[in-house]
Amino acid sequence: MLDLSRHYESGEEIHTGDRASLAGLPGRVVFVLGFDEFLPEFVSGKEWYYEEYSHGFMWQQDGGGLVFQQESDEDFEFISRGESHVV
Repeated sequence: MLDLSRHYESGEEIHTGDRASLAGLPGRVVFVLGFDEFLPEFVSGKEWYYEEYSHGFMWQQDGGGLVFQQESDEDFEFISRGESHVV
């Protein structure tokens, strides 16, 4: 069984920098707690997310807001591996 806090339902691992869609809206993954991958601009909140959730990931809609999910679901779809500058 897949760990959906670190995998898309399709089976690919979720990594920081990935291009992914949520409910059909394009965006990118900005951090993944399970792999300890964070874009530089999200490192400052790292400790709080670990204390509150221990697993999950943050997705940012292109030109829009942020969504934190503890697990992926059928609405969260892998598009492509993006260029990441993980800290």
